[in-house]
Amino acid sequence: MYLSLIAGALALGALDTSTGIIAGSAGYETGAEFKPAPQHQGDEAGTLLTFDDLGPGVVIGANYAGVVFSPGWMTWNSVGNPYYPPNSDPHVAYTHEADNWIRWDVPASGVSLYASCYDGSGNTYYYSAYDAVGTLLEQITTLGGPNFLVTFTANNISELVVTGTGDWNTHHTIDDLAYSDGGGGLEVVLSGYPASVEPGDVLAFDADAVNNGVDPAAFDQAVMDVTGPALLTKTLYAGPDVTVAGGSSIGTTVSLNVPLIAPLGTYNVEVSIFDDGVLIDADDFDVAVAVPGAVTIDFDDLVSGSPIGAYYAGVEFSPGWMTWDSVGNPYYPPNSVPNTAYTHEIDNWIEWNTPVKGLSVYASCYDGDGDTYYYSVYDAGGVLLEEINTLGGPNFPVTFTAVGISKLVVSGTGSWTTHHTIDDLSYTQ
Repeated sequence: MYLSLIAGALALGALDTSTGIIAGSAGYETGAEFKPAPQHQGDEAGTLLTFDDLGPGVVIGANYAGVVFSPGWMTWNSVGNPYYPPNSDPHVAYTHEADNWIRWDVPASGVSLYASCYDGSGNTYYYSAYDAVGTLLEQITTLGGPNFLVTFTANNISELVVTGTGDWNTHHTIDDLAYSDGGGGLEVVLSGYPASVEPGDVLAFDADAVNNGVDPAAFDQAVMDVTGPALLTKTLYAGPDVTVAGGSSIGTTVSLNVPLIAPLGTYNVEVSIFDDGVLIDADDFDVAVAVPGAVTIDFDDLVSGSPIGAYYAGVEFSPGWMTWDSVGNPYYPPNSVPNTAYTHEIDNWIEWNTPVKGLSVYASCYDGDGDTYYYSVYDAGGVLLEEINTLGGPNFPVTFTAVGISKLVVSGTGSWTTHHTIDDLSYTQ
């Protein structure tokens, strides 16, 4: 059983502030220099949206660069209205949507606005700020009144939502929305990665933290998550703030050793950066771990309940092997939907016409009655080459290191014959 796909990751190094490069240390890539990044356009002190540059009754949407308003947000000339006066004449913004939002392309800091909420019906109004993954960062509550100043202290705000009690959604406006991307302008950019690698290769890619803002921005942690047929979470950096000047970037090369016995399939590699535990940004890519000439049988091209037999070229299944659409079954879920394969035979087998190597399969075995399951491979002469045991569980990856495999047999203890399935049988001739 493999707890991780990859070992030996190079990490983001410590920032050498005197040279502006990542300093070399044991296992670290060196010489990753600052690279040019897109410059921030606009007022270096931040952005102020007064809504006065749009006509009345205009859908705001994506009228302002870098920020998008949910479809219901519109402008309104509210001059003279005692309940919803503009903070700057003549326009305010309003929406009657219950599910409303304002979203920034680059996380914002220093967010503030003037909210006018009718207080005659006892409603409560909530202004909530979220990060890029939907974590609540801060919530400010008001019972109403004209031009109430709402100021957030949280950084790295990606979404602002207004909610409330009663008929709140028809009784609120905002004006003079101010923010800056200087404290949260970092963007993760991954590049230089291949579409596929083979077991035993080194997967290398470039990871850059790009500051699209004007002011310096920092991160104190970088984490890599690999998901797919196997899982890995690796801390690439954790330590003092790494500060990136406005309009600049810092980066390194991450190298990952792919084990010879890594399960084949498609993996997603994601790198995220954080500051004080708050997600700033993330980027990801997909990469296939594959062997030229490899075969994967997922049983999904057959109808559920079909005998498998000699349906697949070069390999034959004993008579009891059948397909089963097991979607939704908690004990025998498919690794790739919808079908798995199962047999109730004691004397079961899967035989290849030509010996194979790199054999792997996902096995689901019911573990509620203490049975043990044995997956055994033999050569053409019937000699046992390798045996892997499991006590059960869904989609357990069974990966053989042996070569010259001609036969695979499943056996076990107790009532094992009626409590196992397989999926995604992979091998190379």
